[in-house]
Amino acid sequence: GRLAGGVAERTAQKWARRLKEDKDWNIFEKQTNKINKSAGQLDEKHKIHLLNPYDSNPQARVVDAVCSLTEKFESFTLKESSVRSFLKTECNLSFKKITRHPAPRNDSTKIANRVAWVEKWSKTDMDYLENCVFVDESAFDINMRPPGGWSIKGTPAIVITPTTRAVSHTVLGAISAKYVVSMELRNPQEHTFKRLKIDSGNRKRKATSKPKKPASKGTVTGHYMNCIQK
Repeated sequence: GRLAGGVAERTAQKWARRLKEDKDWNIFEKQTNKINKSAGQLDEKHKIHLLNPYDSNPQARVVDAVCSLTEKFESFTLKESSVRSFLKTECNLSFKKITRHPAPRNDSTKIANRVAWVEKWSKTDMDYLENCVFVDESAFDINMRPPGGWSIKGTPAIVITPTTRAVSHTVLGAISAKYVVSMELRNPQEHTFKRLKIDSGNRKRKATSKPKKPASKGTVTGHYMNCIQK
């Protein structure tokens, strides 16, 4: 028969006998036959081989990893499911949303400029906790939602929003280590459309006298300076 929890009576007797013999035995550990268990095809050398390409190319697919292992090691016959499990459990890799960095970000010239900037201001009386103000922006709109969601397998996670496009607002903030210096809500620009006069005789649009420089739609340095000066 079976006891509470679906455990066979004979199994419970074995556990009780082992607990008497070994007081430090963890009854909650996974009970597997480690003695007669066959050795898997994937080991440390396969792990090193897989980690190197994923460090340089995180977007590599599992099928690419299988092809690489097949070309590198003879008699390799495992499929994608086994390699995917090995990547998760042994290589400590997980599939997640990528974060894109522009190529010039880690350019040697950029790094040298950052080092020079730090060395320059380190020689002044600049103190982050006493005389520095930090500014930043945060944009939001009515359609903002968390990026992930749950749904039945094979079906998309659909979230109903008021519209597919929405007007974005920006909060400009200036803070120090002690208090908030300034906070401002920047409303989006209103687009004004002017009618063009058309000559009914030749049906041609009249050329404008002087093209106007398009106004910046995003948040620029001037907006931060105005926020601080207020």
